[in-house]
Amino acid sequence: MTFKIKWMNYPTDILSLLRSSSKSIHDEINEKGISKAMANQSMDEKIYLTWLYQTYTFINAIKLLFDSNSTFDKLIKYNVTLELMQELEKDINSFSDSDMAESLYNFDPVDHEDLMLSPVYTLLGSMMGANMINHYISKNHSKFPVNFVSKAATLNALWKEFLNEIQNYSLQIDAPKLEDYNKKVWLKILENTSY
Repeated sequence: MTFKIKWMNYPTDILSLLRSSSKSIHDEINEKGISKAMANQSMDEKIYLTWLYQTYTFINAIKLLFDSNSTFDKLIKYNVTLELMQELEKDINSFSDSDMAESLYNFDPVDHEDLMLSPVYTLLGSMMGANMINHYISKNHSKFPVNFVSKAATLNALWKEFLNEIQNYSLQIDAPKLEDYNKKVWLKILENTSY
C-alpha cells in the first residue's frame, strides 16, 4: 500500500516525505531525550517529570494549531489534544515538586491546510513512542504516574486511521513546502528537548 502525491510528475509517498524530512532531527532528539535515558537505564523521577513537561508543551502547541485550523478533522476524527493534556496534568501534579508554570511555545501558523499533515503525523507518531515509554515505565518504574502514557497507548487506531486518510490525500502544495514546515515543527521540538 503506497500513499502517493504528485510533485513535478514524480510520485512521492507522503509518509516517506514526512519521515525523511524529520529523521535526522528525530535521531538527534533521541540522542538527548527520554529515549537515551531508557537505553542507558538512567531514567529517574527528574528525567520523567521533565519529559512530561516537554510533552505537555508540545501537545499544547499542536492543540493551538488544531484550534485555529478546522481541517485537522479530515486527518483524524477527533481532537485528542485536550484529553492528552489533562492526563499529562494529572501525572505532573502527582509529583510534589511539580510546577505547571513551564513556558509554552507555538509552532509556526499554517498558511495552507496541507501543512496540518505535519503536526498530525508528529502527534500520532509520538503516541507510538509514548506507548514504548509506557512499557518501559511499567517494567522499571512502577511507582511513576502513567495516566498520559496509558492514554497514549490506546490511540494506535488513530495512527492507522491517519495512514488510511493520507493514502488518498490529494496534496495541493508542493512537496518541498510540506518538508520545510515539517522540519520547522521538529526543530522546535528539538529546541525544547533537554535533560
